[in-house]
Amino acid sequence: DTMKKRKALTETKSPMELSAITGLADFPVPTPLENLMKKHEDGVDGAGADAPPKEFNLDTIKNMEFSVPPSFKIELAVSAVVEDEELARQHKELVETKSVAELSKLSSV
Repeated sequence: DTMKKRKALTETKSPMELSAITGLADFPVPTPLENLMKKHEDGVDGAGADAPPKEFNLDTIKNMEFSVPPSFKIELAVSAVVEDEELARQHKELVETKSVAELSKLSSV
């Protein structure tokens, strides 16, 4: 049934019409994500075939709560370097007193 609808659609429309995106509903949504959306909205599993499919929109995505799995969380391998206050002051003075052209020149290698 779905294949017949798609075939009829491709025969009646031009490639330009088929490629036009008119809204968020034009993007295909993977089945696992649709099931997740149904589960979130209904508070049930979402596997029931008798329930009509919900429309997928941006508001439902914004209202969903996402969390990062623990397997993706690691300790920070690199920490920030704390610069010496005197050196930072010298760099700040250098930037304020020199022009961009003077700062861009390499004076020593």
